[in-house]
Amino acid sequence: MRLRFSLLVPLAALLLAPTAGAQGAFFNEFHYDNDGADTGEFIEIAVADGVDVNDLTLTLYNGSNGTSYNSIDGSSLNAGASQNGYTLYGIVLPSNGLQNGSPDGFALTSSTGGFLQFLSYEGSFTATDGPAVGRTSQDVGVEEPSNTPSGQSLQLTGTSATYDGFTWTGPAAQSPALVNAGQTFLAPPDPPAPTPQVAFASRTLATREGDTLRVAVTIDYRGEDPTEDTVVRISFVGGASTASDDDFASPTVAVVTFDSDRRSQRTQEVEFVFEDDDTEEGSELATFRLSIVSGNAEPGQPNSVAVTVDDPAETTTVADARAAGVGESVTVVGTVSRAAGAFLYLQDETAGLAVRQTSGALFDAIAADSVRAGTRLQITGTLSEFNSLLQINGADLESFEILGQGDAPEPQVVTLEQIAENGEDYEGELVTVRGVMFAETGTFAERTTYQVDDGSDDGDAVTARTPNASDTTVDGVAIPETADVTAIVGQFSSDDPAAGYQLLLVRAEDIGAATEPEPEPTEGSVAEARDEGVGATVTFEATVSRAAGAFVYVQDETAGLAIRQTSGALFDAVAADSVRAGTRLRVTGTLSEFRALLQINGADLESFEILGQGDAPEPQVVTLAQLAADGEDFEGELVTVQNVTFVDGGGTFGPGTNYGVTDATVSDPFTARVPNADDSTVDGLAIPTTADVTGIVGQFSADDPAVGYQLLLIDADDLGDATGETAVDRAPGAEFALDVANPIRDRATVRYAVGTAGVAEVALFDVLGRRVAVLAEGPVDATERTATLDVSGLSAGVYVLRLQAEGVTVSRTVTVVR
Repeated sequence: MRLRFSLLVPLAALLLAPTAGAQGAFFNEFHYDNDGADTGEFIEIAVADGVDVNDLTLTLYNGSNGTSYNSIDGSSLNAGASQNGYTLYGIVLPSNGLQNGSPDGFALTSSTGGFLQFLSYEGSFTATDGPAVGRTSQDVGVEEPSNTPSGQSLQLTGTSATYDGFTWTGPAAQSPALVNAGQTFLAPPDPPAPTPQVAFASRTLATREGDTLRVAVTIDYRGEDPTEDTVVRISFVGGASTASDDDFASPTVAVVTFDSDRRSQRTQEVEFVFEDDDTEEGSELATFRLSIVSGNAEPGQPNSVAVTVDDPAETTTVADARAAGVGESVTVVGTVSRAAGAFLYLQDETAGLAVRQTSGALFDAIAADSVRAGTRLQITGTLSEFNSLLQINGADLESFEILGQGDAPEPQVVTLEQIAENGEDYEGELVTVRGVMFAETGTFAERTTYQVDDGSDDGDAVTARTPNASDTTVDGVAIPETADVTAIVGQFSSDDPAAGYQLLLVRAEDIGAATEPEPEPTEGSVAEARDEGVGATVTFEATVSRAAGAFVYVQDETAGLAIRQTSGALFDAVAADSVRAGTRLRVTGTLSEFRALLQINGADLESFEILGQGDAPEPQVVTLAQLAADGEDFEGELVTVQNVTFVDGGGTFGPGTNYGVTDATVSDPFTARVPNADDSTVDGLAIPTTADVTGIVGQFSADDPAVGYQLLLIDADDLGDATGETAVDRAPGAEFALDVANPIRDRATVRYAVGTAGVAEVALFDVLGRRVAVLAEGPVDATERTATLDVSGLSAGVYVLRLQAEGVTVSRTVTVVR
């Protein structure tokens, strides 16, 4: 099995328990062993005024294996004496109610105050379950030997307002429900602010080998403003699992950070993927625990999650399942597009399917809203038809499994004519038809069919229908004259399997105001697409220059553009390496901006098509001065900057971090940035002092669209050894130029010029820096000159053409093709 995770850190020591003295409740006296048969065993705690004893829980622990063996609710405790703001509460336990040490212990927790105390006697140990899991106990330092007389106990003595000021003593004459001999309580301090608690969102989860398991972690700030970031580690626990470390292909630890500046972010997820090992081995158990790496939070409940990992089901696409036909048992994975009452509609990227249940677990899950639009399901059942509608009906549903929750599928925008002509292609799927005109007036009624028209369907072959009232929220809604309608394509025809298609109206909010038809997307070069600007829908063909995580950068010979996808087909294709540097794509989407960076983002990507695989675009060799002055000309493109100096040289690159860089053309540092860890392989690499850097030109400016340009470091291989030279187009105070057609197959004319008379050399170098040809060498004047570049004897590949004169170097990348 392999594990995919969002971020890794080295293992850190578990945090110690907070001091009980600061919590307003602590253990004060107990008796666990005596001469002969154990008798009168008890535990007593001191509780400060203002602390509700009903919120407290005592958990008893066996030190031999660290497990809990009993839990005592605070409401079971009996009140005793009070002194200076403290009240004693205790409980007498049955014979052997407290185990006899070597070692054993008990923990004190609060439903409102969190973890309070973990004490032990006759040694220390680490808890392996319960509220103290992962914590090491504090030995009280005194004990009751087996010859202890009955009527004695271990108890706190001294004068203090908190636990830390008392000392454990004994065995001594017990005083249950009374202040101990030699003990004086001072008034307790004001209670501290509640400590934030971090917990798993669920105690149990289920997944299958090959599927993505998302483990949610939540933080409760308990009414307080966070004062610092909280870093939480999620660790696989081999000793509590039937799975083992060997089942993972990656480290078994992940972390999440709750940013103190983003208090509203209460839930985060890490992802684990168990590899399909092609072995039938039945269910395995994988247990994960959380602990606090840094911050003032503490683990809450549940602090462990048990994951059942089953063998993968033999699934098929919805389209292949439909093709299997009536009577076939199929297993499909898809996303719920609509669910109401007895009907659920499921679809993947290939097709849609109806599932009908009038009772049972799936019906109940829909009623409870745990299965709704966006729910990811795996369903197994036998196909049947009702009036030509293919479905899984009633007892034909064998099983279903909730795999997670995400966004509902985006509806296809179609016309009634398209549905009439190719209804089977849309049956069971979510569609939107614009400009639907209704013949009837009044309000929608359940189980009613309506005549509709959108100007494309002259034959009235497609109707609209409201299902049973329990299966729709449209019943009673006013019928519009014209509307944009989102609906499920159904079918009802006992005679003709190619007729009777219907727009099933499931949700009232799916009937919206009519909008103007969207304009056809502009198709052209990437530069022409960029010129269309924000809000334009564009189509173009381009080659991927870099792709990692959520970002794909494409460019053609005119310009570059960023595409951001955090889920969906393109995101999955990048993860699967089927879209990578060199992939040729045809893209349609709507342009938007984030911090002045032009991009196609999220749902704005309408479609993409892989046209083939070739070489990645060659980066332009530029200077930081060029990027600073003309950043818009390079935004989204792959460039190389030579001889870059990192102002923060030393250490290692971190994700989401900016670094100051300079070259010979700038004095004020430019910005190089490492994106999120998932979007780059640079995270963790050593920061060089100088390097030749290849990166994507990005932008991050909320105020000025002409500033904020960045060199985005995507690929670890893009940080190369410094050549010691800086490519420039123009030297200060002079007009230096170097131009050549590119790529070259045999010969090409090179044009070059220097600003003043002097000595110049034009030469060609290979990627190892070896001079392979000299085109011109000697005195020159300030006029433009030409030279012939003959590459007929050279191997295909990348070379560097270089003009050197008067201490200035101008370089051009040359690609030789065969």
